[in-house]
Amino acid sequence: MPKAVLRNIDYFSSIAGLVIVLLYSRFPTPQNLGPEDFDLCAIDPDEEVSRLTSLWADTIHWLTAEKLLRYDAEISRNGATVTFEGLILTKEGFRALTGSSSRADTMNIAEALTKVLSDMSSLSERKKIDALIQEFIERT
Repeated sequence: MPKAVLRNIDYFSSIAGLVIVLLYSRFPTPQNLGPEDFDLCAIDPDEEVSRLTSLWADTIHWLTAEKLLRYDAEISRNGATVTFEGLILTKEGFRALTGSSSRADTMNIAEALTKVLSDMSSLSERKKIDALIQEFIERT
């Protein structure tokens, strides 16, 4: 049976989880981050790196538009995002992450995400990541 092709939305939660957990762990210090700072291939080793890199930048753009993150500058080369400078959680993003999760006993969303992000290739773990990211977004 051929492997199903994953859609953009299938990658969004995993990429968002990687980004916000890293920013939470380094809060309140702004970060200069590029796609090379993340193991994007762990999400799907069979996917093209260029697609994952593009989705990584699009995920940060969306989280920023929703006022969960902010950054000072975006550095691009040949039309592709290379680095976001001064990337940090906003007050709303930080509050949403630090509230206790209805899906994880005694943990906040950031702690629960950190735990489940260790195995993004597992379908059951991906579903947990999706649920936690949905909860994170709904809190804002």
